[in-house]
Amino acid sequence: MDARSLIETLKGRGLSLYLEGERIKVEAPQEPNPETKALVEELKQCRGEVRTILAQEEGETEPQPTTIEALTVSLLAEIGPDEVGSILAIWEGVFGMTLDRKRVAKHLEGLRRWQRRWSER
Repeated sequence: MDARSLIETLKGRGLSLYLEGERIKVEAPQEPNPETKALVEELKQCRGEVRTILAQEEGETEPQPTTIEALTVSLLAEIGPDEVGSILAIWEGVFGMTLDRKRVAKHLEGLRRWQRRWSER
């Protein structure tokens, strides 16, 4: 099966596939059955093509934030852009987590666009 078909098959089975940096992340709402696990293993054989397809898909839609990114973005929503760097540094110091500043900033932009559209109603 080609990479695009594998991706669509896995998504059809309820799995989420997305890029986190250069890594391909696969999330399932429940433990996949052996057949689905075999498809995930097959997906690993064509990583480069999968990355390309997922990157194209992410470029077409707003990327979905991880739970931690969503929490960070919600905390940063009222803070000026120049303060984001220092807040992320504090986050790393307190929680020991390094968040991708570009991804957080992109999600923050999306949230602010949504807030503007909502307030215009």
